[in-house]
Amino acid sequence: MMWVAETAEAGARAVGSAVVSGTAATVAAVALGTVVGTAAVTIAVAKVVNWAEEEGVHRAQLLAVRDGFAARLAFDVTGRKQPGELKARIAEWNAFADKRVTACAIAGYNAVEDELARLSEADLKALLNDLGARFGSSDFSETKTAIFRAVGGWDKEPDTLTIGLASLPR
Repeated sequence: MMWVAETAEAGARAVGSAVVSGTAATVAAVALGTVVGTAAVTIAVAKVVNWAEEEGVHRAQLLAVRDGFAARLAFDVTGRKQPGELKARIAEWNAFADKRVTACAIAGYNAVEDELARLSEADLKALLNDLGARFGSSDFSETKTAIFRAVGGWDKEPDTLTIGLASLPR
């Protein structure tokens, strides 16, 4: 900024002192406008970055709650034959950097566990047979994927972190 003032001053000496104050004022106004404009853009970009981060976390939470729900339900639908697959999913959830996402995966998992625990043995068997017929009952990964897709999969809608057996299409 110093060189601008020196340049303006030297130019003013050549033209006359009346021009000095006008030129210096113009240069100062342009510099101030640039600083203010840059600050406004920086603030706007920071807000957009923050919004995008929160939107990304929310999206990850949607996927995680659906994945937790689908994994827990698939485990029962496949007859609990592949505990290693379920343990691998839980390890993946625990590896999320943002623990809000981990919490959603576990909430989806727990939602199934709580609902299944409230069913009578006969109702549970009927439900699992029905779901096995609809989503497959032999392979954990395939069954989980089918259930995940049925409750929204990769779609943004439904935009809810609440999930349960009622979330499954009939």
